[in-house]
Parts: sequence; C-alpha cells; structure tokens
Amino acid sequence: MFPTAKPQLSLGSRGSVFLRTFLALAALLLILIFGYFLYNVNTNVGVSDEAGGNAGQTQERGGITDFKQGAFETDWARATFHNALTGEEFKIADFKGKTILVESFAVWCPTCKRQQEEIKALHEKLQDQNLVSISLDLDENEDEAKIVSHAQSNGFNWIFARSPNENSRFFIAEFGTDFAAAPFAPVVLVCPDGSYAMLKRGLKLESELEQALNSCPA
Repeated sequence: MFPTAKPQLSLGSRGSVFLRTFLALAALLLILIFGYFLYNVNTNVGVSDEAGGNAGQTQERGGITDFKQGAFETDWARATFHNALTGEEFKIADFKGKTILVESFAVWCPTCKRQQEEIKALHEKLQDQNLVSISLDLDENEDEAKIVSHAQSNGFNWIFARSPNENSRFFIAEFGTDFAAAPFAPVVLVCPDGSYAMLKRGLKLESELEQALNSCPA
C-alpha cells in the first residue's frame, strides 16, 4: 500500500487562518481600548463642559476654578422634594448658607453606590454640620420604599428623595442630560454663597470631593 499523503493547506486556507487571527487580535485591541476608556470615565473629576445651557466651566482635578452664581434662585433649587427617610418636604434652597452636594443616582447603579460610599467617607471625615448631601433618584421605576431600603442597608443617612419628572427637567435644562445619566455619578456642588458647579462625570473620591468643597469662594 502507498503511504497516505498529509493534507497540505491551500493558499486559500492559509489566508483564512491569517484573517481569523487578525480579527481576533483586532477584537482584543478594541476590548483593551474600551477598558481604558471606562477607567478614565470612572476616575476623571472636573466641572462638566458638556452640560447644557449654562454649566460649562473648567476644573482642575477637584479644585474648581470657575463657578456660576445664584443657585438658590434657580428652578431646581426652589422645587419641592419629599425626604424618603423622614417624610418631610424640602427645597435645596432651604439649605442656603450651607455647603451642598446634590447627587443624581439610581438604586440599580453600582457606580452610584460607589459614589455614595465616597460621600459617606467625606461626612465621616469632616463631621461638618454645615455640609448637606442630597441624593435624588431620577428613575421613575424606583419607589420610596426601594430608596429607603437602599439607604438604610448601606448606612447612608443623609437626604434621599425621588425626583419627580417635572423637577428632573429643571436639572436637565441647567446641566444637560449628564445629570440624568446615573452611571456618570453626577454631582452638583452648591456653595454657601449660592455659587455652584457640576463636577465632571465619573467617580469622585472622598479626597477629591473635599478638594472641590475647599474650592468654594471664601
């Protein structure tokens, strides 16, 4: 019997193998680029230059260099909210004279929870009665019971409230749709004198939040 010849790859087969290898490497490269992008989104801090209307300022890694004025005269500061933890009604303008962090979040959002852990760390470090944090849930599918459970189970004891659609529109008109994008961890800083700025999208560490607070005009 004659020995069986080993099959040889044709030029077409070799080209097919090369193409599959190239596509696999290209896909891996895209995954790495996308991962790097997500990392930067979650670690960058600044004042949003993408917000709608009036909120385009600049910031240097937590130290705000420019503010808008008149927060307590805006529609979003004069809108009425219901504190899910206490049952009391409030307006952001009620806290004039204090430093305020206004956060947009959703219970389902893991980045939001991480941001709230940094806010909690900030309160524990500063022990400042003049620092007020307000977390507003813009997800209309989440009720107060879910918000209360989220806050209590994680030891978050500042103000939590649902944001009715009409109130959410005030924020979006001022700061753009970023404020409604929970995974961007939106946070607005309001200073005691009514100057304010929206911090750039992504997770803000406790140290970076403190640096932003220290940027409030004296």
